Amino acid sequence: MQPRRYALLALLALGFLRPPEARAQDILPALVGGATGLVAGGYVSIGIVTFQARRGEYLYSTDDALGWHASPILVGSGVGFMIGLLDQERLRRTVIGGAAGGAAGTAVGVLLGLRFWDPPEGKWAGGVIGGAAGLLLGSIVGVLWRSEDGGEEAPTDAARIPIGVRISF
Repeated sequence: MQPRRYALLALLALGFLRPPEARAQDILPALVGGATGLVAGGYVSIGIVTFQARRGEYLYSTDDALGWHASPILVGSGVGFMIGLLDQERLRRTVIGGAAGGAAGTAVGVLLGLRFWDPPEGKWAGGVIGGAAGLLLGSIVGVLWRSEDGGEEAPTDAARIPIGVRISF
């Protein structure tokens, strides 16, 4: 048999195997991570576009916007999904680090924007660029930050804080 037939037979055999059962509590953090990564990646993309516009390189069509500028959206959602799937505590640290870095970066960016660019564009452009840079840096720090226990064992149910949402009709 040819190698293509072996590959086809292997794929056919894999199609009959049952995947492991996924529970909602396992997939929910991954979906939250993917959603927050999507939002964070979108903001970083806006920061890149704003930075290039301040340098005189503007977007003229959707083809320009869907170039490499959009890669943080894909990377952020994919990495956020994987972090949420594999390590919920790391996801929490990443979100907190990204939020703190984004807030600090926005404040610094506004001040630098006022200093180096003409108002009113300098203020908001600096804030967007600084916020995107801070968000990215804070998220990277959050991902790389080690937990207090060294990550050796998962927290018990007693250490978790239950959060619930109730929707009444």
